[in-house]
Amino acid sequence: MFLEISLGIILVVLALIVVLQNKPLKAIILSGAFSASAAITYFFIGAPDVAMAEASIGAVFTTFVYIVALKHSGKLRVGYIDQAGLIKRGAHGYEGVEYELLKLFSEDRAMSLEMKKIDSFDSIEKLENFDIICGGMVESTFSGKLRDFMLIPYLETNIFKTKKGEKLDLVRIKNLVLSGQISPQDIDQNTKEFTKYVFLISKESEDVGKALTDFLQNLDKKIFNDIVRRNLG
Repeated sequence: MFLEISLGIILVVLALIVVLQNKPLKAIILSGAFSASAAITYFFIGAPDVAMAEASIGAVFTTFVYIVALKHSGKLRVGYIDQAGLIKRGAHGYEGVEYELLKLFSEDRAMSLEMKKIDSFDSIEKLENFDIICGGMVESTFSGKLRDFMLIPYLETNIFKTKKGEKLDLVRIKNLVLSGQISPQDIDQNTKEFTKYVFLISKESEDVGKALTDFLQNLDKKIFNDIVRRNLG
């Protein structure tokens, strides 16, 4: 009797965890654990045939089908502008802070990244084709200007003006200096402006935005700092 009650409590707890789980892959695995626990319960209350059916169909087959379906349907559409250090396709694949963060996020959500390079952020219609847009965007540039998108800040930076009056963030300044397009003397050090790099999320993908926000807030600081140090120095 005690065993049956214990198994019943376990089933209730597992059911609640599955319902409250916001990560698809973990929810599927926990659902499989629920089915396995149900099969054990059926066996001990004298229904071995039902237990066998639950174990083979609920715990094994259904879990397998869900995982396969998730891998084939779970895609994050990412539009990006090349920006060395943040996101860029190199000789050995994609690299940069933003790419590594999105890769970790997609793996955490059991999804794959569908990457597409874009030329600029000028066309809103083009941006709406993506779940996430990135490429060294800064909060001060887009804040309050794109009503159909949400901004998710992830890394602090500074903006400086050049002698020509152009505003540039630190990563762009570094890339332009390294490529010889500008020199450090072209930067007005007295025009420092604090801002943050952001991910741009379509309002149609609001659930992705909320999940990415939670992921970034809970990401281990050491992992985050290692990613930034590895790509930006």
